[in-house]
Amino acid sequence: AWLLAQKPWIVPIPGTTKLHRLEENIASADLDFTPQDLNEIEKALAGITIQNRFASFLKYPALLVMVPAFLEDSGSLGAILAARVSTKLHLGTLGESGASWRAATDDVMLVYLYAIPVFVFLGLSSTVVASVLNKTGPGIVDMLGVSLIAGFLATSASVVVGFYSAVATHRFGLDPDNHAIPLVTSSLDLLGALSLILAIVILGLA
Repeated sequence: AWLLAQKPWIVPIPGTTKLHRLEENIASADLDFTPQDLNEIEKALAGITIQNRFASFLKYPALLVMVPAFLEDSGSLGAILAARVSTKLHLGTLGESGASWRAATDDVMLVYLYAIPVFVFLGLSSTVVASVLNKTGPGIVDMLGVSLIAGFLATSASVVVGFYSAVATHRFGLDPDNHAIPLVTSSLDLLGALSLILAIVILGLA
């Protein structure tokens, strides 16, 4: 049911050999999730993802200081792109064809430019807050590294999710404020958590 709710054109293929499991899968088509329901599910998945790598955060509790603001900032960047693309689609200055990506290049680059100071500030401020709270951290260089690497990964994810969410909501005549932006922010809770964990692994802090 969660997979069906991601995009109107997604068709899951059940991989079961049991009849009762197939009936359960078919019954999921009757479930309707609100954007708020999807948001709660994505937050739960993000929490599970971080919990599976909790040892890294126990070793350096300063990394935990970064998590809430990081997830919020990642979702906000995607929401900015979704809003800009939605506006251009409604004004008719951007089409839904494959050329849309090229036409939205300025908006995509703008989101990446926004991301640089956002994640630099996040890395620095998280280090300061962790120091004030007397939380062990890997050092300012690694904190900045985690923030910037994870920030780049999360921004890339937010660009893809934000763009296609805006196009899908426009194509199906849905309100972007009620569908595209909540989809972006909830998806980035999970994708942002994965980006943080990947950055921690890349820097050898796991």
